[in-house]
Amino acid sequence: MKKILEDVMLICVGNSKVKGDSLGPMLGSFFENNNLYDAIVIGTTNNPLSYNKLEQMKNYIDSNKLKKKIIIDSALGNSMSIGKIYISEKSFIVGDGVNKGIKLDADFIIKGVVGTNHTCIEKNKKELQNVDEKILKSMMNKIIEILPILV
Repeated sequence: MKKILEDVMLICVGNSKVKGDSLGPMLGSFFENNNLYDAIVIGTTNNPLSYNKLEQMKNYIDSNKLKKKIIIDSALGNSMSIGKIYISEKSFIVGDGVNKGIKLDADFIIKGVVGTNHTCIEKNKKELQNVDEKILKSMMNKIIEILPILV
């Protein structure tokens, strides 16, 4: 059986210790362990690509010349967007809801909205702690279905 997602880097951003920020690492672990996929995976539950580690990995990610780079991350949005998946192109500011943000360039950015974005960073951190696990699993399944279509 032919492997899919060849020459792809999956940049699965998040902190696996924070439920609402674990969408990326959970998907990274799935892709790393699933034998249908042949992609470089950065960010898993055992080795998460948290905001601080992302600062260290940015040069490696930027300098890699694979066919496609795809960023997967949790996001906060309005209450009507919770559970929705958004796909965009080109660049993305990672961590701007709880930190100053780091700009990453990619072919596709997949964001799963896990909670409500507040104007206060402390409220956003609390929001990420209280995410419903059913929402995460539902978004994971949607992203697993969508990803092969993007490449």
